[in-house]
Amino acid sequence: RPAPSGDTWAGVCIDDLVAVRRLLRKDKNNQAPGRDQEIMAAADAVYQSVGLPEKAEKRQRDLPGGRAWGTDLGDQAGVGPGKLLELCKLTLAFIITGFATRTMVEQLLGHWNFP
Repeated sequence: RPAPSGDTWAGVCIDDLVAVRRLLRKDKNNQAPGRDQEIMAAADAVYQSVGLPEKAEKRQRDLPGGRAWGTDLGDQAGVGPGKLLELCKLTLAFIITGFATRTMVEQLLGHWNFP
């Protein structure tokens, strides 16, 4: 499916809520509060209202880039070189050993499809 056409993208994967707003370089220093901040503020309010603790190490707000769901976000979204290197090493290990079960191959291919 194509990426959403709007300037704000949000989603949940298991227990990770991500909201990202696309900004043009010329606008990066002139930021008014956006929909991404509204989404995260609403999530904060829900966490507080039901007494759920937030994981401080996962909290990323108002940053020019970051990492979420195994993807590096910044000037361009995509898989970073570190993750690609890990996948290449793992794939090479499969080739060198010459052994893999069907489940192992399915998992490896799943990592390439959804790094």
